[in-house]
Amino acid sequence: MSEFPRQIVDRIRREPPKDSCVLTGSLPVVSFGDLSGARVATLALNPSILEFLSRKGEWLLGPRRRLASLVSLGISDPHDLDDDAVSRVIEESNAYFEGPNWYRGWFGQLESLLVTSGLGSYLDGTACHLDLVQWTTDPVQGKVPSTAWKRLVAADRDFLGWQLRQKSLTTVLVNGMSCVDELRTVGVVQSWTEDRVPYATKSGPAELRLFQAEEHGVRFVGWNRPVAGPLPADGRDKLRTWLLTVTTGTTS
Repeated sequence: MSEFPRQIVDRIRREPPKDSCVLTGSLPVVSFGDLSGARVATLALNPSILEFLSRKGEWLLGPRRRLASLVSLGISDPHDLDDDAVSRVIEESNAYFEGPNWYRGWFGQLESLLVTSGLGSYLDGTACHLDLVQWTTDPVQGKVPSTAWKRLVAADRDFLGWQLRQKSLTTVLVNGMSCVDELRTVGVVQSWTEDRVPYATKSGPAELRLFQAEEHGVRFVGWNRPVAGPLPADGRDKLRTWLLTVTTGTTS
């Protein structure tokens, strides 16, 4: 296992906290794409349950599978993961965007934002995706009891901190207000500076809250409305323009 950092190997073998609503049979997703070569990372709360299950609740197996799980590996206890199994889990996470099944419904808008702002791409390895919590939950994060969610965040805080200190990483895009708030709560970001930009929606004007910070040489930029969700086209355009301005000094 010398080819992989000890922190990643240990994280995959670590059991989830008790009573934390982790999807039974899943494994932690340490990254979507290879962090070791990425210069930019997007960051959200935790992996979607749709990385492992279909919308009907069936496990994605065989040609439908996106990531390795205890179910796909035929293992019931993470302590039984041998070196070969751990290597497979890491390799499949690193190669997530090289396969045909990456979750376009969620990552597609973020990929477009990365490319059009000139920051990088998941598809060429210059960008990857990380999560505050590496476990998938059942139910989805918004329905997890706050005490259980806090246990998950506390358990994964040090690993995320280690990830964000990797030498290749220069920029982190923080997708959504909940994640912006959590980074400050856990101490990854000490304080944010904030801008506000209006944008148009079908129901009338709305406002983007836009955040910046720098910690240990890494630039953090975030926004309040998740891109892969409720943010409409004009909001995405305004966000792209703002990112170009703050990261490159240009506006087009």
